[in-house]
Amino acid sequence: MKLQFYKNIFTCTILLLAVMSVAGRNYYVDAIDGNDKNSGVSPLSAWKTLAKISVTIFKPGDVIAFKSEQRFIGILSISSSGNKGAAILYTTYGGSKPAIIEGNGDSVAIYSYNKQYLEIKNLSITNFRKGIIKVDDLFNGII
Repeated sequence: MKLQFYKNIFTCTILLLAVMSVAGRNYYVDAIDGNDKNSGVSPLSAWKTLAKISVTIFKPGDVIAFKSEQRFIGILSISSSGNKGAAILYTTYGGSKPAIIEGNGDSVAIYSYNKQYLEIKNLSITNFRKGIIKVDDLFNGII
């Protein structure tokens, strides 16, 4: 009887760990009230900058949510891939108006190389080109 109890506990623990590994975490970014030293896992402990997001390794199913109507200046460099069953989602939280990723005239606003299973929803992505615009400069939003 006691052995069966421990087997049941072990089985439940394994199942819980399996579910936790599949389900992603939510991360929050707030350009005004955030702090890159925070954990980022709740709106009250949000990160602040694109630089923090760009160096963080995310797992499949994770959600990176930017505060509605706030402007995030610089390059968002996507460092991780999702997988077939669990994409990594970049989106907005805290309102219906999108957050803004502003490339600030750098080569791109969002950079992703050899990454897959990504979703970008409800974000405004803008960039302008410093200096003279050439044909090669017409693709400076997302690479």
